[in-house]
Amino acid sequence: MDHEKVGRIVKEVFEKAKNECVSHSKNALSNHVADEIEEKKYGRISYMTIKRAFERYLFEEINRGKPSKETIDLFCKYLGFTNYKDFIDEKEKKVLIRKDDAERVEAGGKGEEGSRYFPPVYVLIQFIAVMEGILFFILLVCFFCFRSEYQCCTNRIRPVYSE
Repeated sequence: MDHEKVGRIVKEVFEKAKNECVSHSKNALSNHVADEIEEKKYGRISYMTIKRAFERYLFEEINRGKPSKETIDLFCKYLGFTNYKDFIDEKEKKVLIRKDDAERVEAGGKGEEGSRYFPPVYVLIQFIAVMEGILFFILLVCFFCFRSEYQCCTNRIRPVYSE
C-alpha cells in the first residue's frame, strides 16, 4: 500500500472523527473511531492501533509502525467504502472527473454541474443579459409614461377645423 494513500485515509478518518466527537484529543478520537468500527460491526480494532496510525501519518512520528492491511480496510469501512481498493478507485475516479472538468472549462465548456467556477466569458454574457433586461424595462416604462403625456399635448395643439 502506498504511504501517501494510506496517509490520506488516516487523515480522512481523523477529520471524520473530529466532526463526530466532542473532544479532539488523540485518545478521544482514537476511542471514538474504535467504538464506531465495533458498533457498526465492521470488525474489532484497538484504540492504540488507531492512535499509532494518527501519530505516524498526522503527527509524522516515523518511529511508529505501518498499519496492517486489515486496519486500513477497517478505516475505509469507517469512511463508507467497502475496502482499500474501493476507496482508491472512488478517489481516482473523482480526480479524473475533476481533471476532465478542468480541461472542459479551459476549452470553454461548463465544467462539473454545481461548480461555482464560471469562466469570465460566461460572467460577461450573464452581465450583458441582465443589463439588456434592465434597459428594456426602463424603455417600456418611459414609453408608456411619456406616450400618454405626448398624446395629451398633441390633442391640445391640434388645430380645430371649422366648416
